[in-house]
Amino acid sequence: MRKLILLLIVLPVTAFSQDKEVFHASWKFVPAKTDTIGKTHYVDVYLAFPLYKDSVNVLAGAVAYKSTYLETFSPLYAVSVNLAWLHKLNDKHNIILFIQGGIFSDMKDISEEDLRRTFGVRYTSKHSDKFRSGFGLAYSKQFFSKQITPIIELNYRFSDKLQFYGLIPVRQRLEYTISRKSKTGIDVNADVISYRLSASSEASRYMRIAQWAGAIYYRYNFYANWNINVGINMAVQQRFELYDKVSSSNWTLFSKTLGGKPTPVYRADQHGLQLQLSIGYALP
Repeated sequence: MRKLILLLIVLPVTAFSQDKEVFHASWKFVPAKTDTIGKTHYVDVYLAFPLYKDSVNVLAGAVAYKSTYLETFSPLYAVSVNLAWLHKLNDKHNIILFIQGGIFSDMKDISEEDLRRTFGVRYTSKHSDKFRSGFGLAYSKQFFSKQITPIIELNYRFSDKLQFYGLIPVRQRLEYTISRKSKTGIDVNADVISYRLSASSEASRYMRIAQWAGAIYYRYNFYANWNINVGINMAVQQRFELYDKVSSSNWTLFSKTLGGKPTPVYRADQHGLQLQLSIGYALP
């Protein structure tokens, strides 16, 4: 049953389904500069916890904090609460429902405009000790549109040391176990997130940040179940777009806008290396 709990206590849509971390804190620095955005820093923290379990059901939650520090703009923040329910259909099949709600804002004048929500469903299957798969769908009420994200989950163990796992298109990893305490691998991730800006000073404009990046990382368990992770990311694309307040009646298929897309007030792209350092606690 503990494995079922571990399957749940991650952030909806944007986290690993196989990640066993119940606490995670990370800092990422992007030294590349543009004329309008400049250097950026990111801080992410989450804490996950079980709420209820019986023989076939598990309810779990997580609280998360995210901050984005832009050199030429006000900082952006996200504080969210996540809930997930797993129902075990049988020894090989599970269904998972998840929901997220939170404030995504510059926190200058918080109101109902700053609220964002996500909910979705996933179905997972265990085919063998080496292979698990799943699929699902997530809906997010972003500030820029109603966002639909199809999810394909894959977990395949090539050997005792080499494993591929992740949620496509959100995040995938090819990981190699060096020893009992250390791992290395390649991480590919994509993210689209939006923040509502101040109503008084920014007329409730919103910032849309989209990123596609790959990384090489090294993870080391330095004490008991505590680990430290060092990574070098290569941002294929990191785009910042600022928009005037509009009705979010459009639809987006993950990062692709369906139909007409509003014209941004301005847009800036970042490319190049990103440095990341994180610490986490994972149950065995």
